[in-house]
Amino acid sequence: MIGFSPAVQQLQESALAYERAASALEFVAVRSEDCIAAIFASAQSVRWESPAGQAFIALTYHHVTSARERQESVAALAARARMISGDLQEYAHLARVLAGAVESLTGAGIGTGIEAELGAGALLAGARRAGDSAADFLGFLERHGGLPRMLLAEASGSGS
Repeated sequence: MIGFSPAVQQLQESALAYERAASALEFVAVRSEDCIAAIFASAQSVRWESPAGQAFIALTYHHVTSARERQESVAALAARARMISGDLQEYAHLARVLAGAVESLTGAGIGTGIEAELGAGALLAGARRAGDSAADFLGFLERHGGLPRMLLAEASGSGS
């Protein structure tokens, strides 16, 4: 793929980092349940019939409530990280599709003709530059509202 490996690679690496973060956060959420169970077991073993014992048990239940809230937050963060990873994988796929279109147009020798047809080559040149980095690719998508259909249609016609 001509010029697109940096964008695809950066998107895939970012997706992998978010996937790893999601897995680590899910591990924390699961492990915290074990900790909460241990706190409950300890609290139930205390049989102090005194104000200090009652205060200890009340404080324990307060900590369990706080731990459950944090556990829910961690689980929500894990779900969000997994969703971001999926989005980044989809962007990497789109970058590969655009790279294939640019490569097809360049390889078929259509690049020069389409550049003139599309207004001094702004679209094709922009598509080529979009592969320089993930930020350039995302900016290209934003400017064009997605992958430009005209470019993809021309590329699919050149492969025939």
